[in-house]
Amino acid sequence: MCEIHGGSLAHIVTSEEQLFVDGLIANFKLAHNFWLGGSDWGKESEWVWEPEGVSLNYTNWYRGRPDNGGHNEHCLLLERHYHGSWDDRDCHAAYHYICETA
Repeated sequence: MCEIHGGSLAHIVTSEEQLFVDGLIANFKLAHNFWLGGSDWGKESEWVWEPEGVSLNYTNWYRGRPDNGGHNEHCLLLERHYHGSWDDRDCHAAYHYICETA
């Protein structure tokens, strides 16, 4: 959906960007989970921003994450329940998403 509108799933590369996104999603009372543009599809535990393949230098993983639960969690999710921390989830799950444009 992001690509249809000329963007991509958001990349959070600094703590300042994390705070900005946290502020954006604070108003979404019914939405708690949001896809971001990170994955470890290429190699397990090597998280990159897609589609560029740039390594994640800044991270905001929730305690104990990523954990690849069920051996099929390869996409990056931002969770409001975890105060904006990140989790790894099955890429086929249906969640809201955050897009960005250049």
